Amino acid sequence: MPHDIFVSHVEEDAGVAIELAQELERAGFTTWYYERDCLPGPDYLLQVPVAIDQSRVVVVVISPHSLSSNQVTSEIVKAYEARKSFVPLLLGITHAEFQQRQPVWRQALGASTSLSLPTSELAAVFPRIIAGVRALLAAPVGASSTAAPLLNTNDPYSRATQPVGPPSKKLAAGAELSPSLILARDTLLAEVQEQCSKTPTVKQAAFERLKLSLELLGTIHHSLQGS
Repeated sequence: MPHDIFVSHVEEDAGVAIELAQELERAGFTTWYYERDCLPGPDYLLQVPVAIDQSRVVVVVISPHSLSSNQVTSEIVKAYEARKSFVPLLLGITHAEFQQRQPVWRQALGASTSLSLPTSELAAVFPRIIAGVRALLAAPVGASSTAAPLLNTNDPYSRATQPVGPPSKKLAAGAELSPSLILARDTLLAEVQEQCSKTPTVKQAAFERLKLSLELLGTIHHSLQGS
């Protein structure tokens, strides 16, 4: 059954996630979260992707616990591939720490604005969360704020330019990339761009790694197309 919001979280943060979902429902939204909506018996690994597909917004509770969760990572990647809108909520962690520890999430969440949750009195931030969800649901279906930083094409060793729009789905050879390969490529670009702020020797090594990795992504893509 379609619903407005999928709430992604780990068991340790279930209390916050459930309280948040209940407040969103009181505001008139429909939500899906594991503790209530995952059916007993059928594999949850099959149920969760369907629930994400049937949602329009994915709320992610980002905490020290969830950063190491393979399940939350798979949910974020799935939502990214389905071009869902994100609402990142930081619980017990700073934005900088989250971005440093989870570069894949950083790329998938793109330009989505995060909000820090207080350790108590969650009700104080509920109006902002509700307003953000309303704004996302008012946007056209399929619209996404995700944008990836691009390398300066005039100087391959330079730091990245600011985000200018959705990432290109093509390699130099012109092959169309799947969303998961786009995410892998953009994560790599972010890592290389960070290294490119260092010494010329590090810049050269980073650029050579980027070229080899893009070639590998192209090989993987063509192999998948031929299978």
